[in-house]
Amino acid sequence: MFLWTTIFCLNYFLGLTATAQAQFVVIYFGSSSAYFTHV
Repeated sequence: MFLWTTIFCLNYFLGLTATAQAQFVVIYFGSSSAYFTHV
């Protein structure tokens, strides 16, 4: 039972991290493209 809980927590945190990274990439490229279009 403990093993499954650990795996679930790891998958949950990795999913959160992947989501945060994806949001960061979208924001980063969005601001860079906006910067380049204004320049």
